[in-house]
Amino acid sequence: MNILQLCDNYREETNFGEVLKHFNYKIINKYKFFNVSLVSYDAFIITVDILEQYEENKAFFQDLEKQKKPIIYIYHGNNKSQDIGMKFLAKKYNLKFQLSDCSVLDTPNWNYKPEVDLSEDVAYSMVSKNGEKNCFVKNTKNFYIYKNKNVIIMHDLAISFDSQHQLDKSRLANMIKYILQTNEAESTIHVDWLANVQIINDEELNNQYLKNEEQLKNIQKQQQDIQNEIEKNNYYKALLYYSGEKLVDVVENILEEMLNVKIYDKDLKKQDLYFKLDTTNMLVEIKGVNHPFQRDNISQVKRHIKDFAEEHEIYGADVDKKCKGVLILNPYSLHDLKEKISKEFYSKEVIEDIKYENICTLDTITLLNYYSKWKKDSKSIDLKQILLSSNYNKPDYDEIIKL
Repeated sequence: MNILQLCDNYREETNFGEVLKHFNYKIINKYKFFNVSLVSYDAFIITVDILEQYEENKAFFQDLEKQKKPIIYIYHGNNKSQDIGMKFLAKKYNLKFQLSDCSVLDTPNWNYKPEVDLSEDVAYSMVSKNGEKNCFVKNTKNFYIYKNKNVIIMHDLAISFDSQHQLDKSRLANMIKYILQTNEAESTIHVDWLANVQIINDEELNNQYLKNEEQLKNIQKQQQDIQNEIEKNNYYKALLYYSGEKLVDVVENILEEMLNVKIYDKDLKKQDLYFKLDTTNMLVEIKGVNHPFQRDNISQVKRHIKDFAEEHEIYGADVDKKCKGVLILNPYSLHDLKEKISKEFYSKEVIEDIKYENICTLDTITLLNYYSKWKKDSKSIDLKQILLSSNYNKPDYDEIIKL
């Protein structure tokens, strides 16, 4: 097997030189390697510091990646997570490099078995799986490997075992050989002009490939459209855990849509929302709380009605005719769904207060259920009639809860 190592300078040979004596192994530094023909090599070793040259020599590195041959990226104890090369690998492979002393994380025994497959997208220490996705090791007696298809990222083999656990370099060589050979089936030579040669059923295959690509693009677009719809639905599901202004915003959007009204005023010092339904002034209080509906909540809505009536010179029986209070509550907002729905939202006393004060109440799970029904069939829910004519509304959410 022919192996090429690309490094920043000759001093960065690392300890691979001794381990890889079993292979045809060549080291090229940054001043020479950009003119190297990559086709003749079976695998590549790249020291992380050379990646500082990536942007100015992007074409070379992209050509190297096109070879689809094993690539081993090597970093060492002097590297820091903010180094250009480390940041490049972290972003490219979604890794979190972490300074860790493996002699603390793991036992000093090196019991890695090369015959065991290396799982993709997982970083293993040579001792345990404690280092998953954390490859950056400092002062270590062990080292880490991350594998993603034909790419391996690993710590330099500068390992210092104590006298009871001497490093077996032959096992290291076997391990490297195993890593490089696991992807032999994926390794193909990339030659640009091969597309100009068509044999056997190439034309049929290429046509089918293009057709599949077009179908794949359509499927990906459909998937993105579906994802956008899911995210939109999740926005409304926030009714079940939001509080404060965020909760008010979601409720406002639902009311505007279902009632086809314009919210004229949003004042957190008074009622949360104000709008008109026909000739009735709707004063809406919205809360996310970690308790059920309480008498204090009803009293607060009643104060909003009183203050609004006085401000607009509405008196006597006209108050009930021209003003309606609405209380929308997200009860037990800090509880998970299963625990939330196991609790009572209303006490008998609170229900009596609601009816006596002519306040319309809705919990946010019920409001979410109403919204869901209405989106499916706009004639199924008359929210305008509910807000104007009803008081206590029994929780109703069985259709949307799937536990």
